[in-house]
Amino acid sequence: MSDAQVSVTDRPGGGRDIQLKVERQNVGDPSTAPPETGLPQLILTKGGAPVEGEGFAVKIQRKRASGGPTTLVVEVTSNGKTAKAEIPNSESMSDADMTSAITTQLRQAGIDILVAVENGKIRVEPAK
Repeated sequence: MSDAQVSVTDRPGGGRDIQLKVERQNVGDPSTAPPETGLPQLILTKGGAPVEGEGFAVKIQRKRASGGPTTLVVEVTSNGKTAKAEIPNSESMSDADMTSAITTQLRQAGIDILVAVENGKIRVEPAK
């Protein structure tokens, strides 16, 4: 993957916020897409040993089947619990409607998160 963006910020009260952003697009006929290579993994180490702790991961996909409507899939793992929000026809929704739909589905699944959508770009963070 090229153009991956990594950001590490120390929190004033201790701990760190780590963000990894990787985007991949397939434009054109889905049948000619390269095979899935899996998601990249980021393993944080300190002194050569993996850093353990509570984790929070977000996977966002937009899926379109043969020219049909786009389904937005937001999968969140928080402290070992995973939940998925699936939003059909997401391309026709406003930012506010998309924020509400994602938040509602993930909270109903027991994941406490903050969601922001601005100009179609989605940001999901753990509730603090």
